[in-house]
Amino acid sequence: MWARREAAAEVSRLRDPIVDNDIAVPLDRMQELLERTKARASALDPGIGFLHVAHMGDGNLHFAAWPETTDKDVHRAIGAAVEEETVALGGSFSAEHGIGLSKLAAMGRYKDPVAMEVMRTIKRALDPNGIMNPGKVLP
Repeated sequence: MWARREAAAEVSRLRDPIVDNDIAVPLDRMQELLERTKARASALDPGIGFLHVAHMGDGNLHFAAWPETTDKDVHRAIGAAVEEETVALGGSFSAEHGIGLSKLAAMGRYKDPVAMEVMRTIKRALDPNGIMNPGKVLP
Protein backbone atom coordinates (compact mmCIF):
# COMPACT_ATOMS: atom_id res chain seq x y z
CA MET A 1 0.00 0.00 0.00
CA TRP A 2 2.71 2.50 0.96
CA ALA A 3 4.74 1.84 -2.17
CA ARG A 4 1.70 2.61 -4.30
CA ARG A 5 0.97 5.75 -2.34
CA GLU A 6 4.58 6.94 -2.68
CA ALA A 7 4.57 6.26 -6.43
CA ALA A 8 1.25 8.02 -7.06
CA ALA A 9 2.78 11.41 -7.88
CA GLU A 10 5.10 9.86 -10.45
CA VAL A 11 2.28 7.79 -11.92
CA SER A 12 0.11 10.88 -12.28
CA ARG A 13 2.82 12.48 -14.41
CA LEU A 14 3.09 9.55 -16.83
CA ARG A 15 0.36 11.02 -19.00
CA ASP A 16 0.41 14.37 -20.64
CA PRO A 17 -1.27 16.79 -20.50
CA ILE A 18 -2.07 16.91 -16.80
CA VAL A 19 -4.09 19.42 -14.83
CA ASP A 20 -3.43 19.17 -11.13
CA ASN A 21 -4.65 21.13 -8.17
CA ASP A 22 -3.33 21.05 -4.61
CA ILE A 23 -6.48 21.74 -2.62
CA ALA A 24 -8.00 21.17 0.80
CA VAL A 25 -11.61 20.73 1.83
CA PRO A 26 -13.37 19.76 5.07
CA LEU A 27 -13.38 15.99 5.35
CA ASP A 28 -17.15 15.78 5.45
CA ARG A 29 -17.27 17.52 2.04
CA MET A 30 -14.62 15.39 0.28
CA GLN A 31 -17.04 13.02 -1.48
CA GLU A 32 -19.20 15.91 -2.63
CA LEU A 33 -16.10 17.72 -3.91
CA LEU A 34 -15.03 14.70 -5.94
CA GLU A 35 -18.49 14.28 -7.44
CA ARG A 36 -18.88 17.96 -8.31
CA THR A 37 -15.40 18.48 -9.71
CA LYS A 38 -15.47 15.32 -11.78
CA ALA A 39 -18.86 16.28 -13.21
CA ARG A 40 -17.68 19.77 -14.17
CA ALA A 41 -14.39 18.54 -15.61
CA SER A 42 -16.15 15.80 -17.58
CA ALA A 43 -18.57 18.37 -19.00
CA LEU A 44 -15.58 20.36 -20.28
CA ASP A 45 -13.77 17.28 -21.64
CA PRO A 46 -15.81 14.05 -21.86
CA GLY A 47 -12.68 11.93 -22.34
CA ILE A 48 -10.94 13.16 -19.18
CA GLY A 49 -9.36 10.73 -16.71
CA PHE A 50 -8.63 11.22 -13.01
CA LEU A 51 -6.11 10.17 -10.39
CA HIS A 52 -6.19 11.65 -6.94
CA VAL A 53 -3.50 11.50 -4.29
CA ALA A 54 -4.73 12.52 -0.90
CA HIS A 55 -3.84 13.18 2.66
CA MET A 56 -7.43 12.24 3.39
CA GLY A 57 -6.92 12.43 7.14
CA ASP A 58 -6.52 16.20 6.95
CA GLY A 59 -8.60 16.98 3.87
CA ASN A 60 -5.74 17.67 1.45
CA LEU A 61 -6.19 16.40 -2.07
CA HIS A 62 -3.95 16.44 -5.11
CA PHE A 63 -6.65 16.48 -7.75
CA ALA A 64 -5.02 15.26 -10.95
CA ALA A 65 -6.88 15.15 -14.23
CA TRP A 66 -5.73 13.94 -17.63
CA PRO A 67 -7.65 15.88 -20.24
CA GLU A 68 -8.11 14.23 -23.59
CA THR A 69 -7.97 17.62 -25.29
CA THR A 70 -4.76 19.57 -25.76
CA ASP A 71 -6.67 22.89 -25.64
CA LYS A 72 -4.97 24.99 -22.94
CA ASP A 73 -8.13 27.05 -22.43
CA VAL A 74 -9.99 23.88 -21.47
CA HIS A 75 -7.14 22.92 -19.12
CA ARG A 76 -7.39 26.31 -17.40
CA ALA A 77 -11.18 25.97 -17.19
CA ILE A 78 -10.82 22.55 -15.54
CA GLY A 79 -8.37 23.93 -12.98
CA ALA A 80 -10.64 26.89 -12.29
CA ALA A 81 -13.67 24.60 -11.86
CA VAL A 82 -11.79 22.53 -9.28
CA GLU A 83 -10.83 25.70 -7.37
CA GLU A 84 -14.38 27.10 -7.54
CA GLU A 85 -15.99 23.92 -6.24
CA THR A 86 -13.38 23.59 -3.50
CA VAL A 87 -13.95 27.13 -2.23
CA ALA A 88 -17.74 26.75 -2.54
CA LEU A 89 -17.53 23.76 -0.19
CA GLY A 90 -15.58 25.69 2.44
CA GLY A 91 -12.15 24.56 1.30
CA SER A 92 -8.95 26.20 0.17
CA PHE A 93 -7.76 26.60 -3.42
CA SER A 94 -4.22 25.96 -2.14
CA ALA A 95 -3.09 23.38 0.39
CA GLU A 96 0.32 22.36 1.71
CA HIS A 97 2.34 23.33 -1.36
CA GLY A 98 1.44 26.99 -0.98
CA ILE A 99 0.65 29.68 -3.51
CA GLY A 100 3.64 29.80 -5.84
CA LEU A 101 3.41 31.41 -9.26
CA SER A 102 0.61 29.20 -10.50
CA LYS A 103 -1.85 30.22 -7.77
CA LEU A 104 -1.29 34.00 -7.70
CA ALA A 105 -4.39 34.72 -9.78
CA ALA A 106 -6.53 32.43 -7.61
CA MET A 107 -5.17 34.13 -4.51
CA GLY A 108 -6.37 37.45 -5.88
CA ARG A 109 -9.82 35.96 -6.59
CA TYR A 110 -10.41 34.10 -3.36
CA LYS A 111 -8.56 35.83 -0.54
CA ASP A 112 -10.31 38.50 1.46
CA PRO A 113 -9.37 41.98 0.18
CA VAL A 114 -8.54 43.17 3.70
CA ALA A 115 -6.24 40.20 4.25
CA MET A 116 -4.59 40.91 0.89
CA GLU A 117 -3.96 44.53 1.88
CA VAL A 118 -2.46 43.43 5.21
CA MET A 119 -0.11 41.10 3.32
CA ARG A 120 0.86 43.90 0.92
CA THR A 121 1.54 46.24 3.85
CA ILE A 122 3.80 43.67 5.48
CA LYS A 123 5.56 43.04 2.16
CA ARG A 124 6.18 46.79 1.68
CA ALA A 125 7.51 47.09 5.24
CA LEU A 126 9.95 44.22 4.74
CA ASP A 127 10.80 45.04 1.12
CA PRO A 128 10.24 48.77 0.52
CA ASN A 129 12.12 48.70 -2.79
CA GLY A 130 10.24 45.67 -4.12
CA ILE A 131 13.44 43.77 -4.92
CA MET A 132 12.72 40.49 -3.13
CA ASN A 133 10.89 38.12 -5.44
CA PRO A 134 9.14 40.86 -7.44
CA GLY A 135 5.75 39.76 -8.75
CA LYS A 136 6.03 36.36 -7.13
CA VAL A 137 4.63 36.79 -3.64
CA LEU A 138 1.35 38.64 -4.04
CA PRO A 139 -0.91 39.27 -7.01
